[in-house]
Amino acid sequence: MIRKFFLFILGMIVLGAVLSGISEKESSEKSLTAEEIAEKAEREREFQESVAIVRAIKSSMNNPASFELVSAMLTTEGVLCVVFRGTNAFGGVVTGRYTFKNGTVDSSSAASWNKHCGGKTGRDMKHVRYAM
Repeated sequence: MIRKFFLFILGMIVLGAVLSGISEKESSEKSLTAEEIAEKAEREREFQESVAIVRAIKSSMNNPASFELVSAMLTTEGVLCVVFRGTNAFGGVVTGRYTFKNGTVDSSSAASWNKHCGGKTGRDMKHVRYAM
């Protein structure tokens, strides 16, 4: 009987600690500043725009099922650099590169790639593949 009582008290203490941790987590998530909310919204906008661009590339291919995203990077200048693979009309695997500025195709030329993407740093956007 005493053992059951102690187990009950121990269970209540553990339950209280767990519930306290959950409420602390919820309150810390709710206390985002206006700047943090704006940053989160901007990142979401960039992600959604990147997904739309990569989907457009995929749908424009001869064989969309062969599309493979190799890399996607958003540079600090706001240029999205995308490298992908797919099959051409003859069945050969080819690699393509596009640069996008302000949501529109800037170019697929090597000169544009070198100017906007070559040696640049930015945020990896390769995770857009999971939204495809």
